[in-house]
Amino acid sequence: MIPIFSWRSVFFGFYPLFQVLPDNWMKASLFIYTLVQTTIEYKIEEIPDIEAFSNVSIKASMVPFMFGFLPGYYYFLFQKSTNDIRIWLSIAVYIFALVTLKNLDFGIPMDNHWERMIQLKDPVYNAQHLVFNCVVIFIRLVPYIMFYNPSKAKFEALADLFFEYCENPDGLRRGQFAKLYSKNKKQCDEVFGHPLAFSDFAKADENHDKLMSKKEFVNWLRAQDKELEGIETTN
Repeated sequence: MIPIFSWRSVFFGFYPLFQVLPDNWMKASLFIYTLVQTTIEYKIEEIPDIEAFSNVSIKASMVPFMFGFLPGYYYFLFQKSTNDIRIWLSIAVYIFALVTLKNLDFGIPMDNHWERMIQLKDPVYNAQHLVFNCVVIFIRLVPYIMFYNPSKAKFEALADLFFEYCENPDGLRRGQFAKLYSKNKKQCDEVFGHPLAFSDFAKADENHDKLMSKKEFVNWLRAQDKELEGIETTN
């Protein structure tokens, strides 16, 4: 029963990666890789005669993940994170856990497929490997749950539309903002939940200098909640 939980936990562990990857082709590649890697690690006893699988080592099968999907996961987390420092901390904890468990040889699969076949019949190894999976998946899952904000990229993309051609480095005046809002009304209304009024400009002007900087605009966007009535203010 434990081996079943082990390989199913692998699929669960890839869930945040599927959520973070922006393109469907990336998600399709990750899904195919997950099937192949899981087969190599957990189903080797059922396919010992398939040379393409039986000759692939665990280390080789992990190369695309460790040098492709995993760095990509953290890269896209940073693009939409609410706390970059804590994501760096989670990376450090992740590396520390991997190194520690590797040095303790705790739940680490053998590289040779014949040795893995013997391992999979060992209840102690299977229990340790399940714990190993749970630990590394939990560490990988924490930054996704706590510091991932899919709306961040949307907010910053909208801010770029407003400030791309802004000549004043201090920000936009009310009239300039009104013209740009008319031009990008659809995207704005999707964020705010309803049309803006001319007077709403003041709600984003945090320092009351009658100018809206890009930072103030992004903060204003983040303060919105479509489920609340009215336009939320940041000051």
